[in-house]
Amino acid sequence: MDFWPTPANMVCALGPGDGVIDIRTPGEYERWHGFQGLPRDGLSCLDCLGAVNPRMLPKKITAARPILVHSPRPDGANAVDKCESVKSTQRGAGWKKLLKNLIAEYLHQFGYEVEVDPVTDGERIDLLTHAGSRRIAIRVELDKLKVDDFKAARRQLARQEMNTEVLWITFGCSWVDTANAVGIRFLEEPPTRGVIDVGGVFPVVDAGVFTFGTRGLTPAKPFGLGYFLERFMEGGVQNHPIAGERRGWAGTNAWDQHIRHLVRTREAAEQQQTQLEQELTEARRVHQEKIRGLELTAAAAASRAARAESETVRERERIAVATDERDSEIAHRTAATTWGAGVENLRDTNIVSRLGLRRHPAFVYPQPIEASNPKSASNWRQLLRAASPWALAVATMVLPLLSITYLAGTNTLAPLGDLWSAAMLICLGLLPAGVALWTDGRWCWALDNHSKLRGHRRAGRFLHRCGQREHSLNLFDAWLLFCIVESVTFVAWIVLHFS
Repeated sequence: MDFWPTPANMVCALGPGDGVIDIRTPGEYERWHGFQGLPRDGLSCLDCLGAVNPRMLPKKITAARPILVHSPRPDGANAVDKCESVKSTQRGAGWKKLLKNLIAEYLHQFGYEVEVDPVTDGERIDLLTHAGSRRIAIRVELDKLKVDDFKAARRQLARQEMNTEVLWITFGCSWVDTANAVGIRFLEEPPTRGVIDVGGVFPVVDAGVFTFGTRGLTPAKPFGLGYFLERFMEGGVQNHPIAGERRGWAGTNAWDQHIRHLVRTREAAEQQQTQLEQELTEARRVHQEKIRGLELTAAAAASRAARAESETVRERERIAVATDERDSEIAHRTAATTWGAGVENLRDTNIVSRLGLRRHPAFVYPQPIEASNPKSASNWRQLLRAASPWALAVATMVLPLLSITYLAGTNTLAPLGDLWSAAMLICLGLLPAGVALWTDGRWCWALDNHSKLRGHRRAGRFLHRCGQREHSLNLFDAWLLFCIVESVTFVAWIVLHFS
C-alpha cells in the first residue's frame, strides 16, 4: 500500500473480543507468553488474522524488548508468506481498530471523553466525543471508499447525526477536498509533534490542511495526526470552501489572511475591470472616428470612381474605334502580304518568272539615305574584293577557250594519245561550268547597298536568293548560265573532234 510501510517488528495484535493488545504495554508480555515459557495462542495478526505469539527480542545494544511472531500453521504453509500476500492487496481491519483506540487514548490525555464504536441508527461512527458544546463524530476510512459510497454515507450521517460535526480521517481516498476530511499516511519516523504510535508506524496528515502563502492558501507540509486533533478539538482550525466544491482545513489566522487576500484580489480585479472598461470606451470612440473617416473616404472614392467610370466609357469607345481601324488595316496588310507572298513564291519556284517579275515594293529593302548612311572611304581591299568576281568571270570564260584552241591547234597533247587528250580537254572544258556553279551557285555576287561588298552566301537551295531581300537574279546568274552553255559546247566539240 502507498505510504504505509510495514513495521520492522510486530508489536500489536487483536486479542479476545477484537480488543487491541500492544505487547509493549507492561504486563502484557507476561500475560500472553504463557506458563513456564510455553506459547499461548489467543492473539491474531492485524493483517492476515493468523495466530501470533509473543517473543522477547534478544538484547543487543539496547535492552531486550518483546515482539510478536506468526505461529506455525497446522497445514505446514509459511504463515509469514500468507501475511505478505494479504498485505499486498489490502491491509487488515485490525489496523483501523488499533488506530481508533489510539486516537481515543490520545484524546483522553487532553481530557476529552471518547466513545469507541458507538451505537448509531444506521451509518457507522467510529469515535464520538464532545468539546464544550460541540458534538463531534469521527469516521476512519483506511480503505479506498468510492465517491458514490462516500456521498451516500455523508447524506445518511447528516440525517441521523443532527447538530454533530463529522470529521473524516481517510487513507488513499480521492474525495478528501470535498468533505470535512483529512488524508493521512504512515511514516517510519515519528513527527515532531502529535506523535501517535500505530504499531511501530506513525500517521501524519498530508492532505486537506492548508496554510496561507504568497498566493493564497497552499497545502500544508505533513505533520502529526495528534497535533491536528489537538487543534481541531480546540477549535483552532475550521473547514470552509476554497474554490468551487474544493474544501480544506486552515487556522483562523490563515482564513483571515486568505479573506483579506481575496478582498485585495477582488479590488484589483475591479480596478482592472474599470480600467479595461475605460480603455474599451476610448477604443470604441477611436473606432467610431475611424469609421466616420472611412465613410468620408469611401464617399470621395465613390465619386472618383463614378468620374473614372464615365471616362472609362469614353475611352472604351475611342479604343473600339481604334480597334476597328487597326483590324481594317491588319486585314489590308494581310491581303497585301498574302498577294506579295504569292508573287515571291512564284519568283522562288520559277526561274523564268524570276527574270520577268520584279520584287513588290512591300518586299524591297528601302534604299539607303545618303545623309544617314554616307559612303565609306574606298581602299584597295574593297576595290580588290569588288573586282574579284569580274576577273573570275572573265578568266573562267576566256582562259578555257584560249587553252582549248591552243592545245587543239598545235597538237601539244598528241604524244599522250587521243583518249588521254580528249579526257584532259573535257576536264578543261568543264572548268567554266564548275567554277561558275561553285562561285555563283553558292554565293551571290550582287553589290550590297549597305556594306558595298559582294559575296554573300545564298540562303536555301541552289540559285535561291542570298538573304539580302533586294537581291534577285542578276548579271552573275546570267554569267552562270553562259558558263554552263560554254562548257557544254566545249565538251560537244571535243567529243566530235576526237570521234
